[in-house]
Formats: sequence, structure tokens, C-alpha cells
Amino acid sequence: MAKPCPVLLISRELGTGGTARDVCNIARGLDRARFEPHVACFNCEGIRAEELRSAEVPIVQFPVRSFVSLSLIGNVVGVGQYLRQHNIRLLHAFDAPADIFAVLVARTFCIPVITANLWYRQLMSPIYRHVLRVSDLFADAIVVNSDAVRRHLVEDEKVPSGLIHLCYSGIDTQVFVPERTSTSATLTIGSVCVLRPEKRIDMLLEAFARVRHLQPGIRLLIGGSGEMLGALQDQCRCLGLQQDCSFHPEQKDVVGWMQAMDIFVMPSSSESFPNALLEAMGCGCCVIASRVGGIPELVSDRFNGLLFEQGDI
Repeated sequence: MAKPCPVLLISRELGTGGTARDVCNIARGLDRARFEPHVACFNCEGIRAEELRSAEVPIVQFPVRSFVSLSLIGNVVGVGQYLRQHNIRLLHAFDAPADIFAVLVARTFCIPVITANLWYRQLMSPIYRHVLRVSDLFADAIVVNSDAVRRHLVEDEKVPSGLIHLCYSGIDTQVFVPERTSTSATLTIGSVCVLRPEKRIDMLLEAFARVRHLQPGIRLLIGGSGEMLGALQDQCRCLGLQQDCSFHPEQKDVVGWMQAMDIFVMPSSSESFPNALLEAMGCGCCVIASRVGGIPELVSDRFNGLLFEQGDI
């Protein structure tokens, strides 16, 4: 019997967000009879690290802090030593910094590399975007999770279409299921995300302030952590929503949050194919989402959902 193929999955971190969750799920889910997963990160601390260690997936840290620092050379050499030590046959990177680093390592040590592009690049700095355009040309394959992002790469970033492979995200339908024992009569609206500006939770708070008078006891649940937390809590107080809106810090298991919601809202100004929407739909939520990116590929009136334009609120 052939030995399992060692592969190295590379991510910037193992903390919040769908990318870290994808890395963890793929590493744990790979067929161990065929693959031997390893995970490398710039920062190996985070809520997903414990899950990987529990699954006996080796984690190694290469603390890349800058692509214009001499420490970059040391980290490239360190990865090369790890590749030889464990006979790694393939690199798979999962976010923009990891993509650039993985391509540099792969071309230095002559090993195949797959990169992932799960976002729109307009949010990046012009310099970073230019570097990614160069690294794209040296990848063996680029994985995207929505046709919208595939078109963005071809039309806006001039990536050769033959390099791009569409692979939609998925969820474990044995885990993300509707709550069968809920007896609550309270209507709960909510959202789960990393609290960044493009997630537009500020818009959700404003919309909730306008409709909460329509039904007594209606409440809003915001799950997640991030740079916008303080500003959103201030906005919540200014709108007088303290009694009806609750914020909950990030956690590994979001099923309980999803099952507690009747309506899941994603008002983002930029998305590709968001895991959170899939998870909410799996838990039986009615979903409301902005008509951006790959969301229309996922949500429609046929699937218990409603799309809106950013200017509608």
C-alpha cells in the first residue's frame, strides 16, 4: 500500500474568520489513508489550534512579519527544512499573505503550490494587490469559492482562466441542523462574523432600531469579535438598543448561535461565498443578505432567503 502523501496547508493565523475554519476543517477531514496533513502559520495561536492538535495534525509556526524584512529569508529557509524533513509533496495556501509566501517557497524549492483566493482584492492596498498579481502567475492552481470571484480574477486581475478552479464551500449537515426542541416565542434576528468594516453590522443595528417596535420582545444577537466591536457597542447605546441587543465574543462552536436565530442577516458590502450563510441556512434560519459577490449564487427566494441592494436601507 502506498504511503499517505504529506501536504502542508499554510495560513496566516488560526483565529477568527472563515479562512481559519476552512484550514482546520480540511486538515481534519482529509483521508488519512491518502494524505498526511501538516499546518503552517505565521501565528499559530487561536481558537482553531486546539482542534488541530486534538486531531493530531502537526502545527508549525513561521513568524513572517513583513515581506521586506531579512527575517523573510530565514522563514523561507525554515520552511524548506520542514519540507525536506517531512517529505512534503504539495503546498496549499489559504489567504493573501500565505499565498505570496507559499509561492515564494514553492518556486525556491521546486514543489507544487495551490493558492486560494476567497475575496475581492479591491479592499487591499495597491502594492499588495500588485504583488498578488505577480504571485498568481507562479501558482500551479488557484482555488476560488464563487463564480463571482472567478470573474473578478479573470476580468479585473487578468489571471489566466486556466489556472482557476471553482470549488464551492460546504458545511457538515450532521452538525448544522435546525433546533428541534426550541419553544421560544421570541423573534431573534442575528448575525455571526468577524467584526470588520465591510461586514456592515452598523447597517444592521440601524435597521433593527427602525423595526424593533413592530413586535414586542424582538431581539438582536451579534456573534463575533474584531476591530469594530467598540464602535458598534457605542452605536448600540446611541440607538438605545442595550435592552434588546447582545454582543457575544468569538467562539469555536457557532451552531448554538445559529439555532437561536429565526432570521440571519448578512449586510456585507463585500463577500465571496460566506460560510456563515451556509451554516445559518443549514440551521433553518430565514436569511437576508446583500446582493454582492457570490451571495446570489447561494441565496434566492427558492431557498428561504431575501436579497437586498446596499442602498435599500
